Amino acid sequence: MKKHLLFLLACLFLMTGTVMAKIVKGRVIDSSDKEPIVGASIFVKSTKQGTITDIEGHFSLEIPDNVKTITVSFVGMTTREVAITPGEMTIELTAESQALDEVVVVAYGTQKKSSITGAITQVRNEELLKRPVTSVTSALEGSTPGITVTGNYGSPGSDPTVLIRGIGTVNGSTSPLYVIDGVPYGGNISDLNMEDIETMSILKDAASAALYGNRASNGVILITTKKSKSERIQFNFKTNQGWYERALPEYERTNPFQFMEVEYQNAANAFVHGGGDRTDKQAILNAVNSTLIPDRLYVNIFNKPDDQLFTLDGKMAADASIIDGYAGDLDWFDQATRKGYRSEYQFSGSGATSKSDYYFSLSYLDENGYMKDSGFDRLTGRMAVNIKPVKWLRAGMSINASHQKFQNTSNGVGDGSSSYSNPFYFCRYMAPIYPVHSHYTETGTVYDNAGTPIQVNKGDYVLDGAGNPQWDGGSYIIYDQNGNPQEVITRNQNRDRHVIWESELNDSRTIRNTLNGIGYLDLVLPYGFTATLKANVNTRNSDYYKYENAVIGDARGTVSEDGSISGRNGALAKTLYTYKNWTLQEQLRWNMTYNDRHNIEVLLGHENYSYRYDYTYTSKTNEAFPNRYALSNFSEMASISGYKTRYRTESYLARVQYGYDNRYNIEASFRRDGSSRFANHGGETSVRWVPTGSSATRSL
Repeated sequence: MKKHLLFLLACLFLMTGTVMAKIVKGRVIDSSDKEPIVGASIFVKSTKQGTITDIEGHFSLEIPDNVKTITVSFVGMTTREVAITPGEMTIELTAESQALDEVVVVAYGTQKKSSITGAITQVRNEELLKRPVTSVTSALEGSTPGITVTGNYGSPGSDPTVLIRGIGTVNGSTSPLYVIDGVPYGGNISDLNMEDIETMSILKDAASAALYGNRASNGVILITTKKSKSERIQFNFKTNQGWYERALPEYERTNPFQFMEVEYQNAANAFVHGGGDRTDKQAILNAVNSTLIPDRLYVNIFNKPDDQLFTLDGKMAADASIIDGYAGDLDWFDQATRKGYRSEYQFSGSGATSKSDYYFSLSYLDENGYMKDSGFDRLTGRMAVNIKPVKWLRAGMSINASHQKFQNTSNGVGDGSSSYSNPFYFCRYMAPIYPVHSHYTETGTVYDNAGTPIQVNKGDYVLDGAGNPQWDGGSYIIYDQNGNPQEVITRNQNRDRHVIWESELNDSRTIRNTLNGIGYLDLVLPYGFTATLKANVNTRNSDYYKYENAVIGDARGTVSEDGSISGRNGALAKTLYTYKNWTLQEQLRWNMTYNDRHNIEVLLGHENYSYRYDYTYTSKTNEAFPNRYALSNFSEMASISGYKTRYRTESYLARVQYGYDNRYNIEASFRRDGSSRFANHGGETSVRWVPTGSSATRSL
């Protein structure tokens, strides 16, 4: 009976499987010409079950019986969900005209997406705003093929590293050219407010970037700012609040016990290398016990004496443990970092009439960095106005201003520096047996500078006069009964350096102010001609100072017995940068369509670019009072320098585009540049014309 029951259940299962599946057949064709579409995808929505059409557009797909619709898609066609009907189905797909007719910003103008011949990717505002980032290019990270963006959240306000199609040079800059509203931008990309950006287009190949000449060798990022699109007056306010946390955990490192065993092997190898017997484990143990702590490590943070830490096999004793006073003070990363906080406030307004539109915005951003004592503040404002008083005239202007303050962001975090001021480097390579603060290394009686006895235990914090733990710079001072100071060495690594202590005492700030203005005038002429005059002025000044204390670090001062001070005894460096650049463009366009099939567009342009850069640096040492950031507080001049840079270019450019029936497109570009960086033998400034793509030059 049992066998018959199992057989019946198996038959029912097979019958159910047969009933629950069905075959759908059909043919996919183009709605415009009824031609079959080869390789169209047919699949069940939200599943991986599907197939593609053959050379005649036919398909056959087995699907569950309860499925009522299928999804049909093809590149460049509008995706459809089709209800399943009996018999062979005929499914028509239409061209995705909306996407093909989409206007994309390209070099010196715009084009329909269907007529673009180069490699261009456009990212719209709604995609950019999905990521609350400081620099607008950081929003491209991981979202655009062919572009690599490396952000730096340990140094707030810093611009990310952007690579388009990899590294294109060995010794030169790898940064792309930024163009804002058609004008090359010479400022920092972090000067811009994300809310003011409408679109960003990335020109990835030589064809799409040819009109910008050699400046586009690393690719081009075209940024278009917002303007009003509605005739209603609109006001918007938005605030973002968030926290920064480390996305990836720290590398796994040795713990104190593992570190001690590695150091045992180092000391044992040194003993054998010096002539010791490698088979005599007791002799090796005795040699390590006599040298490891006093000569190599200087501190024993464990609950056992120096000569009882290890077994004959070089392993830590089973009952060895870290003394309580040290146990909570060995994680340097924990005390050097914090949970970063970010707050942003945005206010904007816009409006339009039939003959004008305007847009304005005001934004404030405050970032407290992931590393302690680092931060960034930015206040930006923007105003844009466009007018069209008559049919043949269009004009407009925009002004963008920013005020920025960087605090303690020049610590080498962003460039992978191996300097002592880089907290990642310092904390990562600090041995795990050395504490952040000073601890007494022995149990007993110590004296303060007045000769008062103090009973301490090994591992207790060394306190200052206010009762606060002191940072461990590699040693601390105790006194004998007569008040004479004695130095106790606490570590044999990074003596007189302490990244957290230095960050607390040192200070560095940058104040940067920027102003960027763009104006344009369009004259719409008969027979499809348009003349454009566009001008841009960008000014930036940056005031930077760096103060280094006299207690710990590079500018540490040492007081000798006679009272004299050696070393730098504190230092202050001030740097002033002033930038100014302007661009003037004249363009003539001709655009005409014949017989609804032949479209011709011609661009002729002339561009002048001028760049000025002034640099002044002053450094002094030997401070009179700590934490005074004026040069008059320092008595010794260390360095003073300065220089000016002037650079000008003049360019001629042209582009011809031909399109047939919105299907076939051809484009040719030409640019010729003259640069002031080529000097003649007479010592005067000269200009040499360098045709794009050619090594030939001709002096003027």
